[in-house]
Amino acid sequence: MRKLTLISIFIITIISCKNDDKPTVTYDNLNDKKEIVRDSSIIVINELPIDIDSTDYLIYIIGEPNDLSYGSSYSGFSSESDNRKSFSVMNSYNSNISGDIHNIKFQKNESDTITELTDKTILINSVDFLREIFNTNKKQYLLYTVYDSDSNADQKINYQDLKSLYLSEINGKEFKKLTPDFQELINWKIIKSQNRLYFRTIEDIDKNGKFDNEDKLHYFYIDFDQDNLKSKEYNYI
Repeated sequence: MRKLTLISIFIITIISCKNDDKPTVTYDNLNDKKEIVRDSSIIVINELPIDIDSTDYLIYIIGEPNDLSYGSSYSGFSSESDNRKSFSVMNSYNSNISGDIHNIKFQKNESDTITELTDKTILINSVDFLREIFNTNKKQYLLYTVYDSDSNADQKINYQDLKSLYLSEINGKEFKKLTPDFQELINWKIIKSQNRLYFRTIEDIDKNGKFDNEDKLHYFYIDFDQDNLKSKEYNYI
């Protein structure tokens, strides 16, 4: 029990360092908060399509050109050659994409139709194809870590806001939030033997706008053997 407590304190300490003295959540005038509109002066480009192995879909990453560099899967380019923000694509089998992503577009093979993931202003930090789930039951899902709201009311959506976990089908449909509102995602993992996704969040119980040792950890799982995928909270203590 003492070991688990120390681990929890360590996790919370890391999260609390995220924002230094800046609040992650501002609770004042919650109903008056407006949806953030991305600066129209920012130039965005569509990346060349990415083919995720074993799927029938191409995906296009949308981001700012000054934020983009290329991972080792692109011959002739290297992310080590400059100091720009990182945007990396692992090989198509591992199927992990990370960086400052504004949106994603989807195109089925042999189709000219291209659809967007969302029409909202969000910042996607990473996208993972859940290959362990695919190998077990052939279901194809993408998992996203997302900053989806201006939780600290600074009129921007960035890494100072709450991080959330989202899921969609391989074509971007059924894009839905898995983590509860006003909770910060800590981490996630797939347990292949159970065909489940497990993840942890932290809730600002004392409503001071920061995460510390006085706050509460929550534990959830999603069972991919079920048709209706919903986050289920559990308590192992």
